Amino acid sequence: MRAKKQSAESLRRNMLEKLKKALETIAAEIQFDEAYVFGSITKPGRFGNESDIDVEFSGLRHEDFFRMMSFLSMELGWEVTIIQLEGRRLAEKVKTEGIRWEKKICHPEIGTRFPVELNFENLRSNCRKAKKKKVFVAWRALLINFIIFTVLMKTFSKL
Repeated sequence: MRAKKQSAESLRRNMLEKLKKALETIAAEIQFDEAYVFGSITKPGRFGNESDIDVEFSGLRHEDFFRMMSFLSMELGWEVTIIQLEGRRLAEKVKTEGIRWEKKICHPEIGTRFPVELNFENLRSNCRKAKKKKVFVAWRALLINFIIFTVLMKTFSKL
């Protein structure tokens, strides 16, 4: 019995890792704002061979819905149910209980991944850990771009 539980937990963790990689891959092709993984896959001991994988998206266009579902199902080799977050009754519950997948962007020259959410303290911490001049320069460039973007937004909002 214990071996069966360990096998199920190993399957769950493996699927979560594969899902994370699949979302990183498809994020380059299909636009969406956020993704939340919820349901049995988020709870140890609840995911098994008969379970499906539930993912809820925010900002996913209607025309990309089936493309997203088929890509994830093919990539994982598993049944995937996707839901669009907007206007759903259980949206807040999924946001609080689900696992939020954080969309990342990749700097083309140095290959470092940064969260899209501009969490500068986290970026600064990552730069200190890496101790690479290129990473610091990229962080500084990101900060400067954010400041320019903020100034432009304020300017255009006054027009």
